[in-house]
Amino acid sequence: MEFKIIDLDLATKEDVLKALNENKKTALLMEKEIQKLKSIAASVSKKESVFQPVENCYDDTIDTTVEEDVQEEKDDLEGEITYYLERFSKANLQELIENREDILPSLENYNYQNIMLRLRLETLKAMKEISHMIQEVSSDSLEEIQYYGEELEYEKKKLEILNMPVKEVSQEKKHKKNRLVFATTQGGNIRVLEDIDKRIPREYYPKFQELFSSIVQGTFKNVRRFVASNNETAGFYEVKDHKVRVVFDRLGPNTYAVITAFMKKSDKDKGYIDFLKRVLSDYKANNQKVFKESCDSVEFMTLQKHYELELFNKLGQDSRKGIERVKVNDASRIASSSN
Repeated sequence: MEFKIIDLDLATKEDVLKALNENKKTALLMEKEIQKLKSIAASVSKKESVFQPVENCYDDTIDTTVEEDVQEEKDDLEGEITYYLERFSKANLQELIENREDILPSLENYNYQNIMLRLRLETLKAMKEISHMIQEVSSDSLEEIQYYGEELEYEKKKLEILNMPVKEVSQEKKHKKNRLVFATTQGGNIRVLEDIDKRIPREYYPKFQELFSSIVQGTFKNVRRFVASNNETAGFYEVKDHKVRVVFDRLGPNTYAVITAFMKKSDKDKGYIDFLKRVLSDYKANNQKVFKESCDSVEFMTLQKHYELELFNKLGQDSRKGIERVKVNDASRIASSSN
């Protein structure tokens, strides 16, 4: 199922017409493939809707809690799919080939199949739209045909990358862990460690440990990107579970800044937006630029690794005393000395 790309410098008008005819047949086959994938996606979605609204046999009322849980699961999946769609669409072919494991979901991701299926569907959809444009182009518009042909070839290569077997990814890259960098408060403390000490009950430590581990492992549990409609929070991300959230920033391939961790009562709780705006404003003013400039510093990243060990020791309720924290002026000194 390949579209025919021709060299317009050498092709005759007959060659162009023949190529258009062949591409039209290919487009029809592709349409069938899209419908097949949509059918599979619908089937998977149906199977994963395990919880259904159940009628209470005692008083004829409906348990809305179950319905809300189902809707929350759907929203989480859609947010996660949007996150990967955005990263996939922005990456060029070289980035997709070299950083495939950083841009696409990890095989260990619970929603791996759903996300990959959606990425394939969106790519096939783009190919279908381009093929329709080719069919509508006049046979005399050779430059336009060539342009759409190149766009079609580009989408085709993206689909090939999506279809690449996971086993072709090297074991070294497959098991490579993401690096964490930790935002600070204005007082110079590591904000997320302060969050845990002051605002998070111990019974929620395992949930937060799972969220931080998902960033390190690249599975990004229930990840979503803050929407562009809010300028103060746009461009940042969060991973989440029931009542727990961790907000982070992507500094580069395999490197993420942990900004804050907090409890959220429900998805209807809007009070946390003011808190996020303040925290993210502090991060952008005091950390973001320095962090991006310091990610190649061995000394700086060694310091961050110490903070990571302290974080996981704390969440694991380890009785050992944590590593002594270094104030932001010391971290800045280390960062500046590496430049």
